[in-house]
Amino acid sequence: MSHETSFIPPVLSARTTCKRSPVIGRLLSTSDDYDSNSKARKVHRGFKGLMNEIFIDDLRERVHRGLTGVAIKHHWTGGRAFGYRLRPILHPTDKDQYGQPLRIATKLEIDEAQAEVVREIFNRFVEGASCLAIARGLNGRAVSYPGLAWKKKKRRCPGWMGSAVRVILKNPLYTGFVRWNASKFVRNPDTEKVTRRARPKSEWITRQDEEVYRQR
Repeated sequence: MSHETSFIPPVLSARTTCKRSPVIGRLLSTSDDYDSNSKARKVHRGFKGLMNEIFIDDLRERVHRGLTGVAIKHHWTGGRAFGYRLRPILHPTDKDQYGQPLRIATKLEIDEAQAEVVREIFNRFVEGASCLAIARGLNGRAVSYPGLAWKKKKRRCPGWMGSAVRVILKNPLYTGFVRWNASKFVRNPDTEKVTRRARPKSEWITRQDEEVYRQR
């Protein structure tokens, strides 16, 4: 087991875990040579925990740098957006580990069935309907809703919610405006709660996707 996959978590979590060793038993790591019964255990876990945190920070920066390159090339960097489907861009010659063409990027394409729902949402909102009224109307007709294809076993509501309608109305993607790196997630080290924080507009990568806009 290398330091990238070491069982030793970041320093604070490791400290809590290893303090429980008298209760849960002796902790050993064959690759890291960690032994909870060793006199040097505190120094060892602190050092390895710090190494792991540095590795994670470096990995985060490399992933972000890679996604920046993808965004600059005008490829899609996000997940599924209601009204669209993801079209893979395949390498002409390279194969993946399963022998299939290697996926090198992703493009957005209109999902016409879902696009009709998006158009209806905007039209009804312009006519004066509230987000909740729009959601109730869609649920009354059992219209497919965002998250239906997700693998979540539990959802707050098995259908359209007013908040889902509001998110669609506020999403600039539906006007053809694509942005990336507009925000970041920050974890509170004390509460472990993750919050979204806006990035300066100078760091945003934006473009107007006329092709998607014309299709819609």
